[in-house]
Amino acid sequence: MRTLPKIIGVAGLVISSFSLLLASIPCFGYYALAPGLIGVVACLIALLQLKNQQESYVVPMTGFLIGAAATAVACYQYYRMQTIIGDTIDVIQNKTKEKAKEILVREVKEIIEDKLQDNDSIPEKKTHRAK
Repeated sequence: MRTLPKIIGVAGLVISSFSLLLASIPCFGYYALAPGLIGVVACLIALLQLKNQQESYVVPMTGFLIGAAATAVACYQYYRMQTIIGDTIDVIQNKTKEKAKEILVREVKEIIEDKLQDNDSIPEKKTHRAK
């Protein structure tokens, strides 16, 4: 029973280290948020248990700090991705609206010009009024 907190601490350190590596990958690092939090929780549990048993808690403390750093980097990556995606969507929508407006104006002008040309080429019909 005394080795379980040590195993949890080592597992938390490994998960936290993996999360930090994953978080450092651009445009992909926000996927490290969940493993980072899992590593932090595992290390925190092991840290508290080892502290109560008055044993060395260096490994879970290291895992906790690495997991916290990984979680912070993952949160930053998520924020940046959302900002970039949001800005990109706004630009695409604005360009699409502008282009659609240009196309619509051009098509309406062509239709009006065609109607005007048709009206100019057709002679007016004289209507006979009944007397």
